[in-house]
Amino acid sequence: MNKKIFGIFVCVLFIGIGILPGGSSLFENKKTLNFYNLLDNGNKLINEECTSVIVTGSFCKDGRAILLKNRDTIDEYNRPYYVKPGNGYYNFTAINKLWMGMNERGLAVMNTAMYPLSGTGVDNGIFNEKILKNYENVEEVWHALKDKNSPVGKYNRGDVSTCIGVIDRFSNGAYFEVSRSTEYVFWVNNSFRGAANDWRRSGGDGGLRCVRVEKLLDDIYTNKGEISWQDVIQIISRDVNGKDKKSKCFSIQGE
Repeated sequence: MNKKIFGIFVCVLFIGIGILPGGSSLFENKKTLNFYNLLDNGNKLINEECTSVIVTGSFCKDGRAILLKNRDTIDEYNRPYYVKPGNGYYNFTAINKLWMGMNERGLAVMNTAMYPLSGTGVDNGIFNEKILKNYENVEEVWHALKDKNSPVGKYNRGDVSTCIGVIDRFSNGAYFEVSRSTEYVFWVNNSFRGAANDWRRSGGDGGLRCVRVEKLLDDIYTNKGEISWQDVIQIISRDVNGKDKKSKCFSIQGE
């Protein structure tokens, strides 16, 4: 499948570049795609969207966890919003209040849609918001997911079909694959990992883009002995391997 990327937007939330206690790095790179190239015969959304990486612990150049998401979307309106605290909730800043963001306690979250899981994922964004409002570390999120009565438990999470990437100020990380009634965790502590839109809970490799970003991360670490946020921005987020099929024009304006 060939895509033409006609716009690229990099949003760096400076509250997330190690400024919070303990330090975390948070990036969203938004690639706005031609709407019609996302459709199969004009009526079916292609299972090709976001890609993410988490790097934690000694693999990070300065010990601060890194969370990146490349967001392929037809939505051209993407802004960071600050949401004030209230009723016992933490304050946070997130893209359009719902997508990738970080709260006052140093917990950062993003998601990639997981179409193979049950449900439509219509509540994925609200699910992210619940995590940012209520939790301050990765362990808390996992315990809450398993508690059926918690804000993100199976009785309250809504129609979700998602892979949640989470890092905290203690340089811990995890990916959580979540549907309406199930949850599965991949811990990313003192290591690195990628995620895209294909589930991995039954031993899958996460799809071509997931395999690709993990190879890039491995190459960076092999060559440098560490991975920095600059490496993630310059190498991972700009990688277009496999996207240019040479049948049509492929371009990133301004690059």
